[in-house]
Amino acid sequence: MVVRRAARKLGPVILAETVAESRALLQYHDDIDVVLTAADLDDGDWLGVQRQIKEAGSRAELIVLARGGGGALSMTAKSRGVFGVLGEPFNVDALRNMTRQAAQRSRSACRAHAAAGD
Repeated sequence: MVVRRAARKLGPVILAETVAESRALLQYHDDIDVVLTAADLDDGDWLGVQRQIKEAGSRAELIVLARGGGGALSMTAKSRGVFGVLGEPFNVDALRNMTRQAAQRSRSACRAHAAAGD
């Protein structure tokens, strides 16, 4: 899978193929900058993954991978705080760029949180 190969090369990024997997990975890895997930999963959807990120207290950014263009999904997801939605066919360069930008935002939030002494 193109996304899995690209995710391996992007640093602290996880590809959550189920909501349960996102919960487990976030529970044991506190250094995750970006979570990639599909819009529809076997045990839920991207909203479940987003909920897991919040419940874990993670500052990881969420990128949703959508079949089709993801137009309506993109508007809904962004209004709920998702970093971005990437529609198929997945362009590896676009995925890398979006993931890098999301990681930078995640790291900036961590630095700001640390500087505030929280």
